[in-house]
Amino acid sequence: MPRARSLVVAAALSAFAGSVSFGCGDSVAVPTGLKEPIRFGYTIDGVSQSAQFFKGEIPTGNGPAIAGIDIDLNEVVEGQLKKKNIGVRAKQPALTIAARFRNGGSGYWVSRVGLVEVFAAGEVRSDLFFDISPDVLPGNYEIELVGIDGNQHFGPPVYMPLLVKPRVPADSAAVIALRWDRAIDFDLQVRAPSGVFLNPKYPTTAAPASGTTAVDPDAPGVGKLDRDSLAQCVDDGLRQENVVFATAPSPGNYTIYANVFDSCKQLGATYEVTVYVGGAVTKRFYGTTTASQQLGGYQLGDLVGDVTF
Repeated sequence: MPRARSLVVAAALSAFAGSVSFGCGDSVAVPTGLKEPIRFGYTIDGVSQSAQFFKGEIPTGNGPAIAGIDIDLNEVVEGQLKKKNIGVRAKQPALTIAARFRNGGSGYWVSRVGLVEVFAAGEVRSDLFFDISPDVLPGNYEIELVGIDGNQHFGPPVYMPLLVKPRVPADSAAVIALRWDRAIDFDLQVRAPSGVFLNPKYPTTAAPASGTTAVDPDAPGVGKLDRDSLAQCVDDGLRQENVVFATAPSPGNYTIYANVFDSCKQLGATYEVTVYVGGAVTKRFYGTTTASQQLGGYQLGDLVGDVTF
């Protein structure tokens, strides 16, 4: 949806940037904010900015109201980085948006608005993203949002529901999980006992039915790849892929590989493969890649190890 840039808002934001205090207290050092359960940022003209952190609860009052929230999905995975596509619209003359994890934390974050909405008269918009701490347990939570004008008048609060999902499905019979520490397009590959080679192009251990090419990914004993994390170097903030078995895996030996499909201009990464059975860790492997190993594409990746179910 096209939008117009507001020079008036841009000028006001420039003046506002010199302010060092807000509402109930002063902003604090970034390391303190990094301990929070959620850490907010925002983008203006595609450039990521860090939101400013303030101690205490968000003041509320008769300032500019939140007009709406545009989000692709109110779900995150525990420990997810840079959950994006949260467009918060507020009534003018809002210049900033305050956001807080309502279920914990010691303060709130303030982000600037950057757009005047063409198709929503009298509204401005802030494009937010956030990191969620690995310490936040899976469950249902809320994010509190408040509009603020240039005179530091806070508006009424609005609450956005947020579902935090576990990285590894707790109710699965077995899981093979690959995690890594850099923004690299890693692919989890698994050779099943039947000879089927699971990878992002063939994301299941199901073998075709005899004489056909048809597969049943939901058949008993079959594992499915849950995602292609960081595909095309687009950082989804997860850096994890899981092969999930809803029922007990078909018996036999499974060989695990970790393939760098695209190094995404990184020089290397450390990775970990964890095998869960009934929610308990039964095996764990560690490995590293260097620039010389990152050939890219669909070749067979580094041999990680074997697991027998």
